[in-house]
Amino acid sequence: MARTHRWLVLLLGSFLASSSWAVIPENGWWWNSDESGRGFNIEIQNNLLFLSTFGYDNSGHPVWYVGGGAMTSDRDWTGTIYSTAGGQCYGCPYVAPQTVAVGAATLHFTSSQTAVLTVGSTSISVKRENFWLNESVPDAMMGQWSAVIGAAGDIFDAERIDYAFDYTSSGTVYAAGSRHGSTAAANAALVTYDYNHGEWLALLDSSAPYYRLFIFNTTGFNRVEGSFYIYAKGSSPTGSGTFYQAFRTASAAYIQTGNGPASSKREGPDGQAARDAQIYNALHQADEKAADPGVVEIARQLETAMRSLRQ
Repeated sequence: MARTHRWLVLLLGSFLASSSWAVIPENGWWWNSDESGRGFNIEIQNNLLFLSTFGYDNSGHPVWYVGGGAMTSDRDWTGTIYSTAGGQCYGCPYVAPQTVAVGAATLHFTSSQTAVLTVGSTSISVKRENFWLNESVPDAMMGQWSAVIGAAGDIFDAERIDYAFDYTSSGTVYAAGSRHGSTAAANAALVTYDYNHGEWLALLDSSAPYYRLFIFNTTGFNRVEGSFYIYAKGSSPTGSGTFYQAFRTASAAYIQTGNGPASSKREGPDGQAARDAQIYNALHQADEKAADPGVVEIARQLETAMRSLRQ
């Protein structure tokens, strides 16, 4: 019942977010998974959107379509789609392609990773393509994640976690690793996806006195956001948590082999227990009521897996 209650709260939050909060649409390749063989490239810089598609004409011949311009909101773009032909071939002298207006088009983003593209009277549901792996299996979190955490008042914190290997405990599969600059023996980290409730769950053994708990959803292939909790070992999370967001700053390949895309690196901070105490005190002065029972249940599940990993 506790997790059911939490799921209803998350659903309500998701509805409110989708109806009123701003979104940052994800740049990249988009597609309709039921119509493989056709794709859409979408990129947004500031409020300027560029769209290109590889598709086919009525005779089945390949054709490119392009369009772009300013968005009218965080979720909407309207413009003209053009077909292109007669352009430059590889190794040939440059020839400017011919463009022909095909018709009006609109893009409406329903989330950072889903949208409806309408050209003329035809509407197509499209999704940011994740061709590496399924975004709801633990391996999707492999790599390094750097987080910005808003605690309370002027207190903010940061975190950097490396997930490097799979780990299974009591039938649940986790991506496992540690705080950057540390080891799983000292500062173990676990993350898994809860299919029943549609959320990610992560626990970091932050310091001798404290755990850090993260409950979140993906808002892009390399971006997540959700709720952060810090609580003393042997106790339970309290309050409603505080907002945090994180970004993938190194690929799984880099973390596992040292060969792959990554940002520059820096070792983790010293004095973590004192920093944990500062964040803990800031949060608990502002919010000391009991946490949702579902959050406590999440914490217990992750603590059990953490103890198993450390053995």
